[in-house]
Amino acid sequence: MFKRWRLRLLASCVAKLGRIMYLLMLVLTTHDRKEMSRREMPRVYELKDLIADPSDPRSYFRKFVDSIRESPSAKRVWLAREREFQRLDPESWKFLKNEACPYLTARDTRRGWEQLIAILNQARAHNYLIDEGCEEVNFIPRSTIGGKKNARHRGHLKSDKGLM
Repeated sequence: MFKRWRLRLLASCVAKLGRIMYLLMLVLTTHDRKEMSRREMPRVYELKDLIADPSDPRSYFRKFVDSIRESPSAKRVWLAREREFQRLDPESWKFLKNEACPYLTARDTRRGWEQLIAILNQARAHNYLIDEGCEEVNFIPRSTIGGKKNARHRGHLKSDKGLM
C-alpha cells in the first residue's frame, strides 16, 4: 500500500502536470490564432512587421493581436482593410507601405493616428478610381519641392488623363 505521503506526492505531480498541459495548450492555441490572423490578413501583418519594436508604446499595432482576438468588430474592420490592401497591385502596395512606415510609430499628440489613417485610406481611393473605370491608376510620389502639394493618384478615364 502507498503511504499517505506518496499519495500526496503523486497528487501534487498530477496537478502540476495538469497545469503544465493547460499552459501548453493555451500557448499552442494562442499561436494558432495568431497564425490564422496572419494568414487572414497578410498585408496588415506586413505593415505590423515594419515596426522594429512592436511593444513600443508609440507603436500603432502595439495591442493589435489582442484587439482582433477580443473584439469581433475590430477584426471586421481590419479584414475590410485587408481586402482593400489586397486589391492593390504590388507596386502600389509597396508605395503605400513606404508612405505609411514613418507614421507607424509617430502618434501626434493632438491629431492621434490621423496621418497614418489618411495614408491607409489612400488604398480605398485607389480602388475607387479603378471601380469608376480608371485605368493605369497609380500613386504619385510626394513633391520634393518644399511646401508644394500635389495630387496623390493618377489614372486614365475613357482616354482622358486625370490627376486626383
